[in-house]
Amino acid sequence: MNKKLATQKRIRIITRNYYRNRAHKSSIKTIVKNCLLLIKQIDKSSIKQASSVSLKIAEAFSRIDKAVNRKVIHKNKGSRKKAFLSKLLKTKV
Repeated sequence: MNKKLATQKRIRIITRNYYRNRAHKSSIKTIVKNCLLLIKQIDKSSIKQASSVSLKIAEAFSRIDKAVNRKVIHKNKGSRKKAFLSKLLKTKV
């Protein structure tokens, strides 16, 4: 273990950011998975389901954008995830 205080502080910061970033990535994966399940359950005749799915997708977009702004994920990856969800929703509705 390095004895320099600056090195010890950097290790603490890196560890803290690692767990914080992991939490953001995990929440994005969870909400995208929930959106996929909701999209698969949509019937074309049900407007209520479509509105609930669009609210869930809006929440997913918000979390993805926040992760991109915090530099947890790359902006192109965020764009790909949002485009994937949008395309899937358009094909179902």
